[in-house]
This record gives sequence, structure tokens and C-alpha cells, in this order.
Amino acid sequence: MFIGHYASALVAYERERRAPLWLFLVAAMSLDLVMYAFVGVGLEKLELVGPGSDVKFADMKIDMTFSHDLVPVLGWMAVFGVLGYAITKSRSVALWSAGLVAFHEVADLVVGFPHHVMGRGSAEVGFGLYHSAPLGGWLLEAALSLGCVYWFTSRTDLPRWRAAALFGIVGLACLSTLRLST
Repeated sequence: MFIGHYASALVAYERERRAPLWLFLVAAMSLDLVMYAFVGVGLEKLELVGPGSDVKFADMKIDMTFSHDLVPVLGWMAVFGVLGYAITKSRSVALWSAGLVAFHEVADLVVGFPHHVMGRGSAEVGFGLYHSAPLGGWLLEAALSLGCVYWFTSRTDLPRWRAAALFGIVGLACLSTLRLST
């Protein structure tokens, strides 16, 4: 899941305006940001195993032990909860920040790649739709993304043109990930 994580930050921001939007965006994407850093230093792996140069989700092999396995996610939730509180001194913001990390994990378990409880030797969890039914995963992510944008725009006083632009941007982002799904 990609754009769905960013879109979920809009729900938190609409509910808790004391926090800067960037905090919720970073919390919502935190597990992927950590994964990219860990891949960069060799702690985790992201490999393309499919033929040719046409990259698809089904052609990716990913080891996300320290960023996405269930046990480490509890730690990342705590880290971002503390960060949210440190920045705003608000327990509500801390809970939203930790909640966005948890939601990232749950969304990935439904749509994304399979995860483990703690490392390759432990139980695998999640539906792994990116491998088993990539188009279905994409449809779920697009629906979640557009639903979050609808939630945000229907509860804020954005001018119609800005709301329409936000829908357009998210719609285009969803379409751009469709290529990775099929």
C-alpha cells in the first residue's frame, strides 16, 4: 500500500488539528520509510525477481523483519506515539500518531506483502494480495484512499476546487500504482 497510507493521515489531521500535517504523513508512512532506510544499509532486502524491466508488485521479494513484522511494529508505534507527544504535548496526537503506524500495518496485512510475527522462522500473517490478487489489492487501496479523501474534504471547509484537485491528485496516484498491480 502506498497512497492509502498518505490518505489515512488526512483522517487523523481532520480529527486533530493541533498537530502539523507532516507529523501524521510521516507517522502514516513510517514503516515504509524505516524499511527504505534498512534496505539502504542492508538490514532488510527488496529484490526484483521477475523477468525484464517491467516491475510489478508480484515480482518483488521483500524481507521486512525489522520494519514490518508484528513485534517490531509495536516498538514503532511507541516511537511515533512518543514523537507525537514530544512535538505537541498532546496525548490525543500521540495516540493518532501511534494509531497511524498500527493502521499502516493492518492495511499492509490486508493489501500488501505477507509479514511475519518476528522473522522468517515465525508465522506468516496477512493476505498478501500484492502477490495473490494484485488487482484486488489495488482496488482496495484505491477505495481506501478515495474514502479517506472524501472523509477529509466533507469535514473541512476546503473550497470545492481544492477538494476536486485533491481527489484528482489521489486518483492519479492510484492510477499510477495500477501499473504495478497488473
